[in-house]
Amino acid sequence: MVVADTSKIAEHLVLLTRYGAPLLESLVAVKNLAGMPSKSNTAPVTPVLKLFKDPSLLVVAKAFAKKFPDTESVNKQSKEYKEFVDAFKEVKEELRPIYQVFSALVDFVENARAVLNACAQLTAVNLDVNPDIAEHFLFLAHYLATSLLTVSKMGKSKKAIAAAVIVLDARTGVVLDSSFSKIADLFVALEKPYQFISEVFAPIGPKITSFLSGLKIEMSLGPLATFEVLRKAGIFGVVGMACADPNLPTVYDTRLRMITHMSMYAQSVLTVLFACPQEVLSDSNAATLLKLAISSGTFTGLANNETFQVQAEFDALIKSNGKLSKLKSIYTDALTRQRQSALKFHKDRRQFISHQLFHLWKLCQDRPALLGPKFAQVLGALTFARDEIVHYFIYADEQASRIVQKGAPKQPLELDVLRLLHVMLNVRRLARKHERMIRTYTCDLLATTFLGSVTEAFDALDGLGSVPDGVKAVIHDLRATYTAGSIDNPSAFKAFRLNWARLQVFFSLPETLVPINSIPHITKILNEVAEKCAWIDDFDHVVTDHSDLRQLFQFRGAILAHIDESITDPTPPACEGIMDFVPALAQDFCMNVSRPREEVVKASVEFLQDAMSKLATYVGTLMFRIVQQKVAFERKARLDGIALKTKQATSEPLTSAESALNYATNPCRGLEYEKACLIAALAVFSDAAEIDCEHFTAKTWDYLVQVITRHLEQFLQWAVFDHEVNALKEPPLGDDMSYAIQLPTNILTAYETAFYEIKALMAPLPDFPVEELFTSVLTSQNSETNKSTFSETIPESLFYKPSGKPRRGTRTANMAFPFPVSLGNYYAELLTSRALSSGLVMSETMGTLVSPLRSGAGGSTTGGAIGAGLTGTGVNAGKDTSGTGAAGATGPEPFRPEIYFDAQQLAALVRLMGPTGLAFIDTRIVKYITAIGSQLVVQINSLVAAGTVLETSTGSTGTTGGIVGAAGVPAAITTNMAKIKALDDFMERLTVMGALMDVRTALYRVLARELDTTVRPFYRMVMTCSRAAWMNRDGAGGSKERSSTDDIADATNVYPGTWGPIIAELDRDLDRAFEFMKQLSPGQNSVTILTAVLATSLCVNTFSDAIAYNVALEASPNNAHSMATAIHAIVSRGLPKWDATLQLDSVEESLVAMVCEWLLPVFRAKLTETKELRDRDVESVFLILHRLTRMSRAAGEEWLERYAGVGLVKWVQSNMIRRSAHYRRRRLLGSRGNVFDDDTE
Repeated sequence: MVVADTSKIAEHLVLLTRYGAPLLESLVAVKNLAGMPSKSNTAPVTPVLKLFKDPSLLVVAKAFAKKFPDTESVNKQSKEYKEFVDAFKEVKEELRPIYQVFSALVDFVENARAVLNACAQLTAVNLDVNPDIAEHFLFLAHYLATSLLTVSKMGKSKKAIAAAVIVLDARTGVVLDSSFSKIADLFVALEKPYQFISEVFAPIGPKITSFLSGLKIEMSLGPLATFEVLRKAGIFGVVGMACADPNLPTVYDTRLRMITHMSMYAQSVLTVLFACPQEVLSDSNAATLLKLAISSGTFTGLANNETFQVQAEFDALIKSNGKLSKLKSIYTDALTRQRQSALKFHKDRRQFISHQLFHLWKLCQDRPALLGPKFAQVLGALTFARDEIVHYFIYADEQASRIVQKGAPKQPLELDVLRLLHVMLNVRRLARKHERMIRTYTCDLLATTFLGSVTEAFDALDGLGSVPDGVKAVIHDLRATYTAGSIDNPSAFKAFRLNWARLQVFFSLPETLVPINSIPHITKILNEVAEKCAWIDDFDHVVTDHSDLRQLFQFRGAILAHIDESITDPTPPACEGIMDFVPALAQDFCMNVSRPREEVVKASVEFLQDAMSKLATYVGTLMFRIVQQKVAFERKARLDGIALKTKQATSEPLTSAESALNYATNPCRGLEYEKACLIAALAVFSDAAEIDCEHFTAKTWDYLVQVITRHLEQFLQWAVFDHEVNALKEPPLGDDMSYAIQLPTNILTAYETAFYEIKALMAPLPDFPVEELFTSVLTSQNSETNKSTFSETIPESLFYKPSGKPRRGTRTANMAFPFPVSLGNYYAELLTSRALSSGLVMSETMGTLVSPLRSGAGGSTTGGAIGAGLTGTGVNAGKDTSGTGAAGATGPEPFRPEIYFDAQQLAALVRLMGPTGLAFIDTRIVKYITAIGSQLVVQINSLVAAGTVLETSTGSTGTTGGIVGAAGVPAAITTNMAKIKALDDFMERLTVMGALMDVRTALYRVLARELDTTVRPFYRMVMTCSRAAWMNRDGAGGSKERSSTDDIADATNVYPGTWGPIIAELDRDLDRAFEFMKQLSPGQNSVTILTAVLATSLCVNTFSDAIAYNVALEASPNNAHSMATAIHAIVSRGLPKWDATLQLDSVEESLVAMVCEWLLPVFRAKLTETKELRDRDVESVFLILHRLTRMSRAAGEEWLERYAGVGLVKWVQSNMIRRSAHYRRRRLLGSRGNVFDDDTE
């Protein structure tokens, strides 16, 4: 296009300049998409388009590029490629938009060259007299040069795309596009890009170089000035602004106007002087300006992820034209200076603008009326900050790539750039918030303060002579649009600016009789008015243009790295402004055209989510670090209090917060600091309730809820373990558990502390659902799924004691499991494998477990431990436990398992785990019972298979009154003892089974009691969650279709009395465990042998010192009494599984009769001549038998009186009462009282 009408130069110049930026972005996007793999590529290319991605089509593309622009040859050749014909529809859909960009490019190049050539004929191009024309002239030249340079970097791919589109159009009957010839000519010309660009800029080179040479001083004092120059100039100075008259506008300053378009000036100087190398060599001012521009930064952003590589481009330019070799000294000197000082140069400028912009923000936030008169400063500061931020990330990206390539040391991140980003976006948000006020102020300013000066300028224009009629009409329109303009009629101001641009062109034409330089009093005022008019009619575009951050899209990873490091930075406030600038930054990212729209939006949303997740993670981590410290402090204070009460405190002063006199060493100092950081971080969430990015909307609390939920699950598990004991290389004496845990009361207290501490910390967010969050986590942790997942089969090898000491470093404390699993697994191990490998005793007297250290037995003996064996060598047997070695005065206290089975601990355990957790423990116990029972059945079956005949009563021998051996022992039992092999193993397994069942009974008694107890609010919430978890399960009481909310509601409304069926259901689990009895050999002989073996096992205890628990009471407990529990379970639960028609009464009666027939001769021998058998042996066996009969039906008491006789019963009872009184006088621990009155189930 050739501009014939000079009146149209202004319109074309303005429109083409505004069109240049999006065109350049589109070209960069095409360049990124249209990468074609080639051997000449210096870096690997990942093809995106199908034309280059498909290997078969890539061959076609290369052939098209080779024949370009011969369309006939290309069209003829395309018929030879069947793959191209088959895929032409899909290929055409991809390539058509790219071809349209090429078509738009050639039109832009043609029109821009014509307009620039016309502007080169103007007599004056100067920022003082016609700044609009001068700026558009420079910026349009910049867009033209960069567009041509960008297209030249596309290589052969642009030719392949253009040829492919033409071929596809021809196949579908579309007429050859008229722009193809222009595209072909341009692509051919760009085969020598530097020569072509020089030819394009040759007509305008002298004019534009002259214009830039005149800007050397303004550039050095404005866009390219050091921070010292800017500080002294006071361009952004806010001193006195708080007291300034809001109606006093900012004085018009050319440097401020240039800073308002700083990036465009900096880029244009480089690209335009690059396009005019001959003029640079002939003009020293232009060369000086080029050095100044290069020294300020090597990498200049152009559009999207495209940068102008100064050294690479100038080297290629000199290589293409040897006459330009003198340029090398110019840019090499500048690059050397840049490497030496540019880093500090820009860092100082960032610190300067950050300080100035922050004060500007605070002042305008307190006094929004200042935004109107200082809006020029606001725009300049926004542009300055934006360009410095972009430059920082461009430079950081270049440094990162250099580190990867050369292994250079990593540079520390400059976290202050995030603060600058935060302040900048806050100023932009403040300006947009008060848009109406700014526009109103500017409109009033034009209608009042400027009215007189503008009227005089209009009168002076009307008084000019020798002005064509067309120009007079423009002057008339200028006055009319100024008068008609208002905030409700902003289009008039747009027309005013265009009319003034037309007049600037007219007065700059060579043939004009009134040169523009001769009317400075007119141009000065109208230039200022035109600039302010844009704030009224195009406010949003002006603000966006000066603060747009879409160019940071490619640096999302770097920004996230800065956010991540700023969060971990110990200097407060660590996360200031993240919530403010991240959503706004994501919105700017969505405006990119470097990728398809869907990809850009998706990447922007992912950036937003990642940033929010990082901040929420920081808040959650900090919060639970505070909670853990608070729990540790309270636990220490509680232990210190206990130590003081028992007068066992050490000589060292307590280190709690109250006792620390020196604040520097106060352990709470860090806690207070972290709380301050947390409050600052939570304030960010309270200020921004929701975040928006295109179609994506999310509540900020959602991220916080997710993170706190995750941390809460980890905390619930963390509070279970005793980390100090787990860290010991040598565990405490007697502790061979897999890991150590806190007492359940300590765990429950820690949970309660955490609950109320989190509620206190979340005070800035009053509606945050802390209780619902706790409830949800506790319910999910107590789920039936956890129980079934972690209830694995226990290997038989764990039934036996480990040999030797536990190895160092073998203790495990896996915190990846839900807390009920870790807690339940510990108790399951304590009650099963731990009990089977040491001297733990289930004391009937205390209803709890007692360790060997507690019992004073020095180790387990026959039947004296759950699984210590008849030989009795517990973990601590024979060891000196007086306080030496691992359990010495300086080491940890000996392990006391019984404290974990204390009534208070079991109550806390039930509150924590509920029925589901106890069912998990029960599953482990029941598996042990099943395994033990299977071994018992194997022994019975071996006797049956061997044809062993056992005596079940003395009457079977045909001798009245029983046959008594040499020691007064009935011959039937003596015979059975000789015939039963491995009787000791059978007795041990029987004792273990009974003890485990007694443990179950104790657990569920506590469960039944706690479910009927009124507790504190937090405990009630915990128990409600455990009940809800029980109800939300498959089977009795619930289903997976129910929501957790329904379960919690139901659990809250359930009356305690209705929880009886829980015990019954768990009892049915034990009943199912006795399916092992089905393995018993068929035939009545199996029952006979089983009865005889059980009775014999009970009678053999008469000769054992280890079962004399009724004499020493609590001082020497053992598990012999548990044999009654096991025998009763085998008969009442197991035999019906074997034969449902079996008469259980006869079996039990036969067993009682056999034991009584054993006891009576021994009893009579005690009363007469045999003194070797002590009284307590008879009493112990009798009490076990008595316990067995109490478990049986009502006939059990009758059987005891019938077969044992009243004399034996009265004798045992009188001995118990006498010995009980004797030990009370000796002030020993406790008394059982009348054992016959104990209620045993």
